[in-house]
Amino acid sequence: MNNILEKQYLKVEFKLLSPLSIGSGKNEKTDHDLLLNSRGVPYIPGSAIAGVFREACMKVMDEDWIQDYFGTMNNENVEEVEIRESQFKIYDAKIQTGEYFVSRRDGVALDIYKYSIPGAKFDREVLESGVTFCTYVEREINKPEELDAGNI
Repeated sequence: MNNILEKQYLKVEFKLLSPLSIGSGKNEKTDHDLLLNSRGVPYIPGSAIAGVFREACMKVMDEDWIQDYFGTMNNENVEEVEIRESQFKIYDAKIQTGEYFVSRRDGVALDIYKYSIPGAKFDREVLESGVTFCTYVEREINKPEELDAGNI
């Protein structure tokens, strides 16, 4: 196990420019209920943000950088499995603005010819745009040579 030499924190605030629908897997109010915290407020899980963050980094960084910072698991040889943990921990994004609006939207399943399928109506909850979220990215620096790199 590596010793942690330093931790860096980055506060990230962002605003929804379009509606958001992250399902909870429940269908108590609609066919696709919105993911809510214990207080009944919508949030974005850190794992979803991490996926978007990694995908954005993959567009501008090489594969070695991605593996160094996001971790990797090499199990080609079962006897020598190599696992490197991600340097990043990304926290759930919480709503910062006091007001938000959740609406219900109707949808209809379509066949391959784009005609509606009889009896295939569904509804879902969406968080309307304009909401400001805040999350934190934590980075653990384990190696002395990374202290001089200064890049995240």
